[in-house]
Amino acid sequence: MQTGDDLVAHLMANHDTNHVVNWSYEGRNIEEINRHFKRYIDCLINRKKGDLWIKEQQPGYIFDREQRIGSQRCWTIKAATQFFKNLYAYVQTTLTNDEANRIEKLNAYSIWMWHLSLICLTVRPTMGMPGLIKNYDSKSKFIYIHDKKIGSRQEGRLVPVVGYWQKHFDAYREYIDKTITALGMKYLQEQWKKNEFMLCILIHPQLTSKKHSVDFIEIADNLTLAPMSAAFVTHYLKETVQIYKNWPRHFSKNHLELSSDIHNTLYAHDGIAMGFGHTSSLSPFHYKTEIQQQVEALLEKLEILELDLFTQEKSRD
Repeated sequence: MQTGDDLVAHLMANHDTNHVVNWSYEGRNIEEINRHFKRYIDCLINRKKGDLWIKEQQPGYIFDREQRIGSQRCWTIKAATQFFKNLYAYVQTTLTNDEANRIEKLNAYSIWMWHLSLICLTVRPTMGMPGLIKNYDSKSKFIYIHDKKIGSRQEGRLVPVVGYWQKHFDAYREYIDKTITALGMKYLQEQWKKNEFMLCILIHPQLTSKKHSVDFIEIADNLTLAPMSAAFVTHYLKETVQIYKNWPRHFSKNHLELSSDIHNTLYAHDGIAMGFGHTSSLSPFHYKTEIQQQVEALLEKLEILELDLFTQEKSRD
C-alpha cells in the first residue's frame, strides 16, 4: 500500500519517531493518520479476495467469517471436527472391509496417522513427515523435528508427544509389521527392515485412486514401501474433500492456547525464535507439559475417536 506520505509511512512501519527528524518539525492530523491505518487494515483483509482457495465454494463453517487479518486458512473447530469425523469413518470402514486388500488398508491407516501427526506434533507436511524413527524417543516422549531446512534454521526442534498419539503410533507400526509379514514378500520385508521413516505407504503406478480397486495379483511383485507425502494425501482425498495440505499447522497455531515463549519455540521459524537460549528462563519440563496439556485439550474439542484396529479387522487379499 502506498501512503504518499513518508512521515506516515515511517509511523506505520513502527520506526522510532525520535529518529525521524521531520517529526520534530512537521505533524499530521490524527484523523488523517487514522484513515491511513484503516486503509492498511482494509488492504490486509482484501488480500483474501484474490486467494483461489478462498474463492472456491466452501461450507460456511470452514473459515471464520469475521474480518480477520493474517491467515485465511484457519479452519474452525467445527470444520476440523467434521473433517476428522469423516476421515475416521472412512478409515475404520476400510480397515474392517472384507473387500479391501491389505494395501488399501495400510494406506488408509497411514492417511489417518498423517493427519493425527500434523495436529499433535504441529509439523509441516514435508516428505516423510514427521521424520525418521531414530529421532523419536518414546521414553522421554519427545521427537526431534527438522522440517524447515534453510539457512536460518540449521537445527530442528524438540516436540513433545501426547499419549494419544503415542498409542496410535505404536499400534500403527505393529500394523505395518503384521501387514508386511502377511503379504509374504521377501523384497517388501527387506524394504521394511531398511525403512527409516515413521509413516509409510505401499505404492504402485496402478494405485492411482482410492475409488478404484486394482487386482492385487497384478501388482504384488512391484510394490514399493515409500515415505508418506502431501502429494499422496492430496490425491488420495481429492474426491472426498478439497484440502490445503498445511491447514493443520494454521489450525493448531490459532487454537493451541500456549504462552508466547512456548508458542514461539514450538513454531520457531529460525534460531532466534527458539526459547532455549542462554537468556531464556523457559524450562524443558514446562515446555513439554504445557504443550501436552494443550494438545490433549484440543483433541477433546475435536472429539477424535480411537481407531479399533485388531478386534474387528478382517483381511482378504
